[in-house]
Order: sequence, then structure tokens, then C-alpha cells
Amino acid sequence: MQVHHLKQNGGATGAFVIHEEGEQVAELTYRRESNGDLAATHTFVEPRLRHRGVARQLVAAVVEEARRRGVQIVPVCPYVQRVLEDDAAWHDVLSTS
Repeated sequence: MQVHHLKQNGGATGAFVIHEEGEQVAELTYRRESNGDLAATHTFVEPRLRHRGVARQLVAAVVEEARRRGVQIVPVCPYVQRVLEDDAAWHDVLSTS
């Protein structure tokens, strides 16, 4: 499954999405904070695809974007917070504020 990055509102908000057979089946939405950090606000995966690593793929995409931009991720979404806290390899982009 391929993750696509959609930017909205001039880049102030956006989403990482996955489509399957032309239908959006997963998304992680974010907003850009005033300091440039990415606030990950919501994650959704179609029930039939849950527990298969799809949501983690979306988190990996936002981590890659944060590293590319040199910013932190503010995990508003509880799933994103748990995954970032549990994986030491991603602590470099986890906002502590």
C-alpha cells in the first residue's frame, strides 16, 4: 500500500492517505503549528485493514516528513502518541512540549 501526502490550505493542514481500488481506506491528518511543527490530529483505518500495520505506515510517513522539514511532531492523536513513545527510533521527532 502506498502512502500519498495531500497538502491543504496552503500547507497549513494536510493528510497522509492510503487508497485501495480507488477508495481512501486510511488517513492521518495534521495541522502545521505556528512554529512549523506538525500536530498529528487524527488517524483512521478501515476496520477490515486494522491490525495489519497500516496506521503505523501512516505514522512512518509523518515522521519522514517531520525529519525532512526539521520539525517535531505534536501527537494530538492518542495512537500517534503511543506509537512515537514506544519506538525509540522516532523519539527525535517527538515533541516534548
